[in-house]
Amino acid sequence: MPGTVTTTADALTIQRLGFHRSGRMIVLVGAVHSAPPAFWAATQAYLEGFEVAGGAVHYEGTRQKSRHTPSTWLKHRLVLAQTTALRETFAKLGFVWQTPDGIRYHDSWENHDTDGVHVLRNLRLWKLLISSTVARTLLRRTRTRARNAVLISFLSVLGTPAGPSADDSTLLDERNELAIAAALTADRDVALLWGTGHLSGMAELLLAEGFDLVWRDDVEYVTREHLSQYGIDYDDMIAARTTRAKERQ
Repeated sequence: MPGTVTTTADALTIQRLGFHRSGRMIVLVGAVHSAPPAFWAATQAYLEGFEVAGGAVHYEGTRQKSRHTPSTWLKHRLVLAQTTALRETFAKLGFVWQTPDGIRYHDSWENHDTDGVHVLRNLRLWKLLISSTVARTLLRRTRTRARNAVLISFLSVLGTPAGPSADDSTLLDERNELAIAAALTADRDVALLWGTGHLSGMAELLLAEGFDLVWRDDVEYVTREHLSQYGIDYDDMIAARTTRAKERQ
């Protein structure tokens, strides 16, 4: 299965993947928690057009369905602190967070994801303590070089299952299977808005169900021009992605 994040001479792109079987279409629409406004505008327009054409929109997003324990409550607070710090840091680089500012979710769209407390149980507390502390420290740093280093590091792993939800690969697979099961039981074509780290696993599930990958579109995520406005060299970012890819082999 090809990567869902690709590089061109002037842009990092995220793929939309269209799968077909016996008159049914399921589209995997890749997203990232933080992106430039142009990416969100293009994604919003695609999803709304898909729905107008008669399709359903399903999306990622864990929600609390069971009671917190003291441990999961602490992890929840750490995740919130980390997210807030990263949202404000990325805003200084022209990025907008997916929720609530990037995508406008319609009431007709369906959420199919696992229990948020279940996800928190599977996260390692010591990792969250480190990552949330680092994020808050970076937010307090006003130096441009520090912020740029954060963004380059983020972009270097984009498209890989490397976020908190991937701390346990079994949990990653569980969420993928839940989302695909919901799409398979729908009575119409479905577009799934999910993070890029999930798309390869979802694609494998669809292929195993007899779907064929019939088209793919590359959507500009971040461009050389956008990065240059903030003093980030696009080629340095590509080099960082290449290095991280070699480390994972």
